Amino acid sequence: ATDNCGNSTVIWVVVRIIDTTPPVIANAPADITLDCSDLLPPVILLSATDLCDLNVEVGYNQTTQENGCTDLVIRTWTATDDCGNTDVVTQTITVTDNFAPFFTYVPANITVECDEIPAVGTPEASDNCDNSVTINYLGQTQQDQDCGYLLVRRWSATDDCGNSKLATQ
Repeated sequence: ATDNCGNSTVIWVVVRIIDTTPPVIANAPADITLDCSDLLPPVILLSATDLCDLNVEVGYNQTTQENGCTDLVIRTWTATDDCGNTDVVTQTITVTDNFAPFFTYVPANITVECDEIPAVGTPEASDNCDNSVTINYLGQTQQDQDCGYLLVRRWSATDDCGNSKLATQ
């Protein structure tokens, strides 16, 4: 500043800019639930914006927590600006087994003479999530009919998560 007599003075003002605002990650995916036979969706690349850092990198990490019949896939994206401010977003993918096994073979229904009743057969079953399906023979019932009877045999197939299916001969 200078007055009319030519006297002047200078004042210096120092403005210190401090970045305490974290970046913002855009378009984070929503949490989802899948069946164990579904494919995980592809990992998407996320971007972040920041007021002071024009080139914020976003890191990615994925972990899996196995919980028997319900597994959690946790995807985490982290954006850190040049000043160390961070934004973290996560997506939790819940993977469950809700489907019963299915029989791949059940002894066929047949008609026989009373003295030709076959031995109890062995069905086979498979499951979309479980490699070891338990098959239990539940027994048989007999219903009298004219000149004979109807013999009904039943089995259950159960996966490790308790989902089950019945089959009869």
